[in-house]
Amino acid sequence: MITSLLAFPQLSMTAAVCIVGAGPVGLSVADKCIELGLSVVVIESGGFGPNMQRTRRLAEAQVVGDDRFGLLYPRLGRAVGGASWNWCVDLPGLGAGVRYAAVEPGLFDRVVAGQPWWPIEAYEVTPWYAEALNFAQVRCSVNDLLQTPSSTLQGVDTAKYVFGPAAAYRGERIRSLFNQARVELLIDATLTEIVAESTGSSVRSVIARNEAGGSVEVMCGAVILATGTVDTTRILLNAQSSFSQLAANKCIGRNLMDRPRVMGELTLDVDPPDWFSKFALQRDGQSFSMERLTTPQHLVAAGNVSASFLLTPQLGQPVNRSNVSARVERLVKQALIDTPASVRQLTNGKFPGVLAAPVNRLIDGSYPLRAGAHRQAIRHSFDTEWSDWSNRAWKATRTWKITTLFEQFASPDNRIELTDELDPLGQRRARLVWGSPATVTPQLTAALAQMGNSLQASGLGSVTWENNLALVSSCHMLGTVPMGTDAQTSAANEFGNVRGVDNLFVAGNALIPQSGHANPTLIAMALGRRTAAHISEQG
Repeated sequence: MITSLLAFPQLSMTAAVCIVGAGPVGLSVADKCIELGLSVVVIESGGFGPNMQRTRRLAEAQVVGDDRFGLLYPRLGRAVGGASWNWCVDLPGLGAGVRYAAVEPGLFDRVVAGQPWWPIEAYEVTPWYAEALNFAQVRCSVNDLLQTPSSTLQGVDTAKYVFGPAAAYRGERIRSLFNQARVELLIDATLTEIVAESTGSSVRSVIARNEAGGSVEVMCGAVILATGTVDTTRILLNAQSSFSQLAANKCIGRNLMDRPRVMGELTLDVDPPDWFSKFALQRDGQSFSMERLTTPQHLVAAGNVSASFLLTPQLGQPVNRSNVSARVERLVKQALIDTPASVRQLTNGKFPGVLAAPVNRLIDGSYPLRAGAHRQAIRHSFDTEWSDWSNRAWKATRTWKITTLFEQFASPDNRIELTDELDPLGQRRARLVWGSPATVTPQLTAALAQMGNSLQASGLGSVTWENNLALVSSCHMLGTVPMGTDAQTSAANEFGNVRGVDNLFVAGNALIPQSGHANPTLIAMALGRRTAAHISEQG
């Protein structure tokens, strides 16, 4: 059953498992719970399409410290389907698609003193990858995703992105999923309270509300937060004020990570060789994939920075413009997104509501236009120019764009905390603090040099990189409720169980202890299904 809290302003529900968030991770977890015969209630803040203004009102956050990082609001939009609306690519003949990648196996073998690390082995994730791919309607083998040494370049590995339809998380697919007994999807409801049992060691229920005054209490045996890194962390931090066992968990919010992005150019001395066709979008029936170059597994395990290098032909303006593009991108974001938000916050803090109202209406009303302009302005810096190798332009292009994604190392100085400002539902807003810029740069130059040397040693041509200061955020927030075995560095155990509360779990990017370079959606979905199975086994 699908219910809107706008239609039924006062509700009470009961379920074995309450899942908060109906993005790819939350929906995949719900699917696994249903398969295991558990009754499920899924709470989603949005509806069946993105509501940008609701997102801004409820999810607005401050960003301080390193100005290379931030929240990419134009790619956010609370809705059933979550991130599938945000990080889409155009798949020929299929429409909107979502990209998936496997975490580098070397990360699972890395242990760094004072940092959280993976408490499980790479092989333990493999069956859950397979289940997640099946739910995502991706028809490929897990082995197709794993890194292997390159057969054409020395000193690098290769790995694949695979793509599945965004429709897997929308429309009829979701209506069918929730058209079952003991399964409910509640939309237009935002979690505002986690209610503790009298003992304080477990959750009794959760309460969700909306801006129209509606509320619902869900009595449940277990709660799984799958709302994205910032929202999940904010929910837990807000709950600490009334939940003593949760307040004792001092690792929540620490170790915020992102994926820095650097652009470069490969200038060929020859026509692109045929093996460059691997970098084009390949179609096999309803399946799509493309290859990228990566840091070798043994170097990642040894503690070297992990990086991914995606090559696409530069058919328009040159990419490497002395890091001007990255600086312009940050200035555009500041002008269109950050400054208006700061003005709104300043106005609300200095003046009574009636005087601030005109400014709020102007800023809120212009948000969709500003967000759209921002997204259009930065479009050139994302790897969206994919094509088929049969395209003559690909075969003749001598200048190739290199989009590089790096991992960011964990540090407690990079974190999410709460501000004193309240959102319309009375919850304290989040502040993203980037207090350790050094977590971006260690060994980064060496990784760029290694890849450049491998390409040049092959006789293809020369490589140039933007200045390191041109690093910009990929907006893959991770790591603030990391899983691990050490309570001093991790906020949850290997199944995503938040320390101190025996039936409260996290599923999603916040659980990832070391970021790596791979897109996090697939590993988050896989770990979420693993958590659902664990909850079922524990009764």
